[in-house]
Amino acid sequence: MPALCETLARYGGPFGVMSFDPRIARLLKTNMPSVRRGLVIGANLSTLRRRVAAWLADPQFLAVNRAALGRAWVATLRRSMPVYSWTIRTATERAQAAVHADALIWESDGRPGN
Repeated sequence: MPALCETLARYGGPFGVMSFDPRIARLLKTNMPSVRRGLVIGANLSTLRRRVAAWLADPQFLAVNRAALGRAWVATLRRSMPVYSWTIRTATERAQAAVHADALIWESDGRPGN
């Protein structure tokens, strides 16, 4: 956390920090409350683990695996916070994900404009 605080203090642009580890978001909330924090969630995380992680992290946004898009739990959480989706690699994936997510995390041909 000290190294992250030091690095972010020197950075001049907008940013958010996200992690698969909900403890990182909790540490950010406690130590750097002005930093936008997110939780990264895989598609196959069990309901219990997902709920515990979300409770512990108390995120301001979620980044979910694109395979989870369309699931009821994603739609429910999207009503209370932005949902980003990863990893979008093709134009088709981009079109499908755009229906269920507020922002897309892309690589290769999934990038906007292609």
